[in-house]
Amino acid sequence: MIKKITRGHVFPKINNYYNLLLAVIMVLVTGSIFIGTVKVFADSTSPVGDVQLSSAINIVSPNGGEQWGAGSTYSITWIDTSPISMICNVGVSPCGLVQKYDISYTPVGATTQNITTAVSGTSYNWTIPSSQAIGSYSIKVCKTGTTTCSTSNSFSIVAAGNGTVSSSPQGGGGGQLYYPVTVAPTPTTPTTPVTPTTPPTPVPQVLAAEKFHFTLYLMMGIPYKMPAQVNEVTELQKFLNVAGYYPGPIDGKFSATLKAAVVEFQLANNLVGDGIIGPLTRAALNK
Repeated sequence: MIKKITRGHVFPKINNYYNLLLAVIMVLVTGSIFIGTVKVFADSTSPVGDVQLSSAINIVSPNGGEQWGAGSTYSITWIDTSPISMICNVGVSPCGLVQKYDISYTPVGATTQNITTAVSGTSYNWTIPSSQAIGSYSIKVCKTGTTTCSTSNSFSIVAAGNGTVSSSPQGGGGGQLYYPVTVAPTPTTPTTPVTPTTPPTPVPQVLAAEKFHFTLYLMMGIPYKMPAQVNEVTELQKFLNVAGYYPGPIDGKFSATLKAAVVEFQLANNLVGDGIIGPLTRAALNK
């Protein structure tokens, strides 16, 4: 049993002379002691590891609506702003951060299945088995050993070779991959040349711009670097600029100015003004 003495320092039971000697040296040198496994304290009364905060995991990919092909590899990515526990052990180096995640999937109307456990970092490349059943799924990411979890929006697993990505190479919505097709010209029979005539002056036509479809979860404080993410932030800046909420610049960065514009847009559409592009705000943008 670990008992708290004062100023956030803790004393476990000393099991051997080595720990006793080390304790004496540390008291003489620093005036404090940490023996065995230690919890890091935020102040004199509240150890960080004992405070249950609200879930701060947000799954970036899949974000909903994607079509992932069986037999292919896709990146599951997430953002975690919740506290990280720190564990220190005497005589063991280094003393560092411990953050692991468990990943699972759930077919709609079926039982959750594990993909992997104790993953470091905030992404995992999942190779979908070729035998995976076709249908709708969701991904769940949890901090290992806790109930802090997040579940993605629904996406589809389709037959091998039919998978799509979150955005097209042209930067528009919809997500289809496009491949160039070369068509051989149809041979023609030579004809007798005719006297060329002056073609009529073409009448200019104005084509309506294709409306961008927003699909990603966006918020300030995240350094978006993936092309699809930067493109979505850029389109958000353009949209709010045309609507009169955002003065610029158009640079693909989610700044404080852009967040303020998002809040104004949310309030104007009877939404919670939190500056985060979630499902309800995306629906308003995609009207």
